Amino acid sequence: MHTDDQPSSSSEQVSSPPAHTDWRAWLEPLEAARKSLQQPHHLSLASHIHQFQTELAELASASTDKTAFCDGTRALASGFLKQSRKMLEADLRQRRDGAFYVGMYALIIDTIIGGFSHHLNQNFFKNLSPIAIMATGGYGRGE
Repeated sequence: MHTDDQPSSSSEQVSSPPAHTDWRAWLEPLEAARKSLQQPHHLSLASHIHQFQTELAELASASTDKTAFCDGTRALASGFLKQSRKMLEADLRQRRDGAFYVGMYALIIDTIIGGFSHHLNQNFFKNLSPIAIMATGGYGRGE
């Protein structure tokens, strides 16, 4: 007979999570995604993000007016987001890591919004006072 004063048998003990489980990734998915880009199995995503940033910078320097830059950015961002989603879905199917998916999706959206804002301000609104962009809906930042 088992009472609260007696130790439980080994079959009744609660097991601890596996050593590879990082609970912080679930609490801070964006930060966990940033860190994981340095791992070998995510180098293609890191390269994909870098390529977008490079192409956006090239577009910004080649655009002569805001309309051309905005139109070009819209097309570039649309293709980047579509390909990013495919890559994330494949990673989710393979690794089954929802926290990584959510964090990486947030990083991708941040890359699009931040890059667009940065280049628009640097190339077309140089005398504008600094602005802040705030997301009102959740897209995975975990904040």
